[in-house]
Amino acid sequence: MFILSQAIIPVFVFAVMVNFYHFDSIFSTEVFVNFTNCNDCTNSTCYNNNSGPCGVLSDNITVQCYTCSEEDGNQQYYTEEDCKANCSDVTKCYCDGMCYKCVEDNSTNTSQFTCNITLSQCPDDFQNSTQDESIEPHSTTPFPPTPVTPAFPRTPVTPAAPATPPAPPPPDEPPPDKPPSRRRGSLSLNRLNTSLV
Repeated sequence: MFILSQAIIPVFVFAVMVNFYHFDSIFSTEVFVNFTNCNDCTNSTCYNNNSGPCGVLSDNITVQCYTCSEEDGNQQYYTEEDCKANCSDVTKCYCDGMCYKCVEDNSTNTSQFTCNITLSQCPDDFQNSTQDESIEPHSTTPFPPTPVTPAFPRTPVTPAAPATPPAPPPPDEPPPDKPPSRRRGSLSLNRLNTSLV
């Protein structure tokens, strides 16, 4: 009976967790790679070999390259136009995550798909770009060029006035009317004398 009562709590917690945890493998699986500037992104394997677009996140600092690959037999595309051009039924193209997906089977619940295309294309004059050359947009980039405004505009800083040095502390001298104290030495001699007697 004692063993059974100890097992009830973990089993109950596990059952509650299973009810709240939901896994649906049909959601899009993008692969994200983050960079600090557009130049590094356009020189990456993600951009050059996997045809992933480079875009600036909403923080205007991070540049991200992502790839949309086939999952569960459903081909994913970067643009809605590419999805409709390659899908046998154009009404079966759905935006899910950062990708468009051609879902031709009727068993997939597409009402749970969430479109999350929030990147803007890497502009030529992106503030974190390390080179002065303009960066040509990738041909499969679905995002129109948008101007990037800095998150924190620069304002000129005026130098502060120099601080005055603090006044020197007063010297540590005893007041002239009292003689210096000799209590330290006399205390130890008294103890020594009483211990010898």
